Amino acid sequence: MADTKAKTIIEVLRKRIFSIFNTPESIRVDNAHYFDCEEFTFAMSTEDVIINFSTPYYSKSSCLVGKSFATTQNLVSKLLLSIDKSTTMWDQVVDYVVRYYNASVHETLNKSPNFIVFLRDPHHLGWIESTDVKNYGEYVDIGLELMKTAYEIINQHRLRVRMKSKIEEDMKRNLPQLINAGDPILVQLPTPNKFKGLYKGPFICKKVENNIVHYSRGTRKNQTFKAHITKVKKFEETSE
Repeated sequence: MADTKAKTIIEVLRKRIFSIFNTPESIRVDNAHYFDCEEFTFAMSTEDVIINFSTPYYSKSSCLVGKSFATTQNLVSKLLLSIDKSTTMWDQVVDYVVRYYNASVHETLNKSPNFIVFLRDPHHLGWIESTDVKNYGEYVDIGLELMKTAYEIINQHRLRVRMKSKIEEDMKRNLPQLINAGDPILVQLPTPNKFKGLYKGPFICKKVENNIVHYSRGTRKNQTFKAHITKVKKFEETSE
């Protein structure tokens, strides 16, 4: 959550918990003021949920909840540090952390939270298929490496999707000219300032395959270069 207030907690409970699992008979909370305020108690009463408060100043009375939060916070902070992201971006990775946590076997219960709730293990765990860890430190380290790998794969996939969308949009806006082998062409080559978009040439087109133009440059006729069709245009005597 962006902020911790009674209103945002109620919204998350209804959106992430009650709408999926329905309401529980009771909910265990600590003694924070936003759990004891009129807004929160009224919202829980309308859902017919009993609020059970942990014993004040006695951390062991809610040790399972506290340990779960501590583990999640530790995983989130280490993951953000390893991928060089600001801690203010924790909300972008917390869902991945929670998924890993819920699929991992609890040391005491010998079952995963997912199994306890649904009476089955996740259909596919992927990289987290092995949850056999010996201690808390190993659990955090293994989880960190798995989530870091998943984060990098997702980022690469998103980049490919963005690039594909950009190319398709470019082709819609600027329909490529029909270019054939032997045609003189101009090619938009990479420059330090990508907004200049300067075309160089003329070069000779050798062939076109799947929107990729193969061409030769000047005296280096035996070497073939490649450019996407959206970066190529026909050379005319009046071209600048």
